[in-house]
Amino acid sequence: ERERVRRGREMENNAMRILEEVKSCDLIENRVQLLTRLAQLDIEETCDVPSFVDSLTTLWEDFTCLDVSQCLLNKAILPVASKYLALDRPDCSQYFLAFGIKVSQWCAKHLNMSVMSMEESQEEEHSNVFFQLLLDYLRFSASSYTAIGKICFMSDETSAVTVHKFVSEQLNLITEVILNAKKVESFSTEIFKAVQAVIDSIVRLCKEYSPAVNQWINEIKTNGNEGIARMEEGNTVCNLVSLITPG
Repeated sequence: ERERVRRGREMENNAMRILEEVKSCDLIENRVQLLTRLAQLDIEETCDVPSFVDSLTTLWEDFTCLDVSQCLLNKAILPVASKYLALDRPDCSQYFLAFGIKVSQWCAKHLNMSVMSMEESQEEEHSNVFFQLLLDYLRFSASSYTAIGKICFMSDETSAVTVHKFVSEQLNLITEVILNAKKVESFSTEIFKAVQAVIDSIVRLCKEYSPAVNQWINEIKTNGNEGIARMEEGNTVCNLVSLITPG
């Protein structure tokens, strides 16, 4: 047991060291190489997931990239995030959702830019890398809904805010993807499959929380004026209920 703990700490220290190198590195090519190494490392369930995911969120730039290098960097971040997501740590769900919100917003903006520039031959490589990144992220998103399902957001206003934002940004991205997917013939089939997987995950989330939603609505009704007042104030939980309630 002591040896296992020692090895776990050693692996975490190694991963943290590489992550710090990524942060301090100026060359994107070197960052990509370091992130690739990080994605290949073995990790323990007890590692500091919040710090790692928070760092990955920071590394993901808000602005859409001017050349392929930024897309390559972001694409290298996703396998690392997926590896930590696979640890199945419900206590870290908020960090993954914050990461997903940022990535969804970025992908939606970049998608429109990529579609407009597809006819430019010099942008072909950039577009191909982005659409592969988009596929990777949609697959990551489908897995993220398992994490959402483990948050009891109906009784937690902070969680409700994050989940509501995550699902909203996902739906916005999916809409943009569906509208533009046919313009990208080489990726359209895979993109539609990935979108369907995300939609299926959202449907499962709705079904999972349908009893909780109904119970919460009934409580609002029985609480009379207090429940109505909360709804009129635009309470985030109410907004989330309206977002995920089937039909």
